[in-house]
Amino acid sequence: MRNRIRLRFAISYLIFGFISIFIIFLVSSEMYKNVLLKDASDSLYRQSLIVANNSGREAFAKDDNSLERRLEQYCTANNSAIWLVDAEGKVMVSAGGTIVSDHPESIPEFNPEDFTSTEVNTGDFYGTLSEECITAVSPVTNGFKTLGYVIMHQPVGILLPLVNSMLRIGIISFAIIFPFSLIIVCCYLLFVEAPLRKIIKAAREYSDGNLTYHINVDSRDEMGYLADSLNTMSTKVNEMEETQKKFIANISHDFRSPLTCIKGYSQAIVDGTIPPEMMDKYLNIIIFETERLTDLTEDLLTLSNFELKGMNLNIEAFDINQAIKNTVASFEGICRQHYIQMELLFADRENLVKADSSKIQQVLHNLLDNAIKFSPDDSVITVETTRLSDKLRISVKDNGIGISKESLPKIWDRFYKSDSSRGMDKKGTGLGLSIVKDIISAHGETINVISTENAGTEFIFHLPLA
Repeated sequence: MRNRIRLRFAISYLIFGFISIFIIFLVSSEMYKNVLLKDASDSLYRQSLIVANNSGREAFAKDDNSLERRLEQYCTANNSAIWLVDAEGKVMVSAGGTIVSDHPESIPEFNPEDFTSTEVNTGDFYGTLSEECITAVSPVTNGFKTLGYVIMHQPVGILLPLVNSMLRIGIISFAIIFPFSLIIVCCYLLFVEAPLRKIIKAAREYSDGNLTYHINVDSRDEMGYLADSLNTMSTKVNEMEETQKKFIANISHDFRSPLTCIKGYSQAIVDGTIPPEMMDKYLNIIIFETERLTDLTEDLLTLSNFELKGMNLNIEAFDINQAIKNTVASFEGICRQHYIQMELLFADRENLVKADSSKIQQVLHNLLDNAIKFSPDDSVITVETTRLSDKLRISVKDNGIGISKESLPKIWDRFYKSDSSRGMDKKGTGLGLSIVKDIISAHGETINVISTENAGTEFIFHLPLA
């Protein structure tokens, strides 16, 4: 691939050179010629005006032998031929025979209106010239009467050496610039191909499963940005792979532990190892572990549906106060058992929000369930709502064991349990907060946590007011 890119670049470079030469020889030469013709035509017309004003009237006024000599000198100095013709087109005086060899006695079909000062007039002048010339015509007047015309010719061939000279300059300039343009090739090899080779090598490493490979490109251009993006991508993919492995390990562990317990105690009951008076105790353990498996399965199904089908929200206006009261009521038994009080602080008697009521109730259930698990007996859990400009702030605060700074960024990860919480959260799946974050994110909001070890934890999220 590298050689093919180099070959294409070399071919493009050579094509550029050939096109440049073509432009210089054909396009530029024609352009130079047109510019010189225009300049020569303008200059010739100005000279014809001078001759018409200075010498033309003399030619028609009197017979002056010195006039032809002066015109010859003028023609020699300007590389041109001069004809003085009367109104009918008869040539009265001619000069510059060395420039234009022949002149007719009269000009057939002569029409001075065919020649204007703004146009470049070239040709054989009604067939009277043996070579292509530039022609300028200026009238000789006396008052309002036209006595005749001054016609000046200049061969186009005189301009060819100038055109060739300009072409030579262009070719020499190209011959100097073209080799120096190889610097572009060097820049390409240095700033494009070299980083590209590193990126191609990295792509091969990634395809072989080496996601830890790092692309060493330090430039600040697009190649550097691409390399940084690929490095970031490989890091995230590697982290996702590690997370997936950890996920599988955690779910295997969380399923294996209760299944092992259920199988062991069930086998012991069947075998008669457990005495009848102890059977109720172990049956309750089996039921407890079965509930753990049920909760884990439901949480996994919930997360799977979120990822595969997306979270379909049924947005409606509802009273968040009532949703909080209903959720708190479902924990009344366990709160009474542990002497935990629920303090509800509402901004208004009714707080209407726009959200999916069932999903928000699930968020509240998971947050309150966590707060109860990690709160000591005879403590208070506070649920508070606060009105902002266009949103409602909802917080769930406990006075429990808190979360360490090291664990705070990880609490949203699936199956994550901090070391300090494992003894208190025996039935938890480690998926509750992950589900909470997904639901709040689906509503276009964020959830934040403030926690201090041995002082408590507060979860805060916002919902738009209805």
